[in-house]
Amino acid sequence: TIARDTLVTTGRYHDLVPIYDAVNAEYFGGEIDLAITWFEARSRRRRPRRVTLGQYCDVRQLIRVSSRLDSRKVPERVVAFVVYHEMVHHVVPPVVDGAGRNRIHHRAFRERERAFSHYDEVRAWEKKHGWT
Repeated sequence: TIARDTLVTTGRYHDLVPIYDAVNAEYFGGEIDLAITWFEARSRRRRPRRVTLGQYCDVRQLIRVSSRLDSRKVPERVVAFVVYHEMVHHVVPPVVDGAGRNRIHHRAFRERERAFSHYDEVRAWEKKHGWT
């Protein structure tokens, strides 16, 4: 398990704990118990093709949120959506398709993801800023 007191949850602009708690209460009835922290996104490429905004580690029961989101320019609901997306990974496990491929973002996952109240708005913001 993770020593939660060693995790960094308070950013310069966003605090992950109240965001996580609000998402947990609204969408999961407060039933999920995961650790959460910021992580520093590093890339070997100058301009990565894809930006990783969050990660979920099932083994460690840990959500990691990119410190790129800790900005006054990033609305809190965008951070909340990333947290929600990673929490959905916890409750909607991957499936193996007919070809034997592990599918993480399958139909049931996407349906659950769209339940986020500001889904369309957040997706439009991510697209506008080149984060999708």
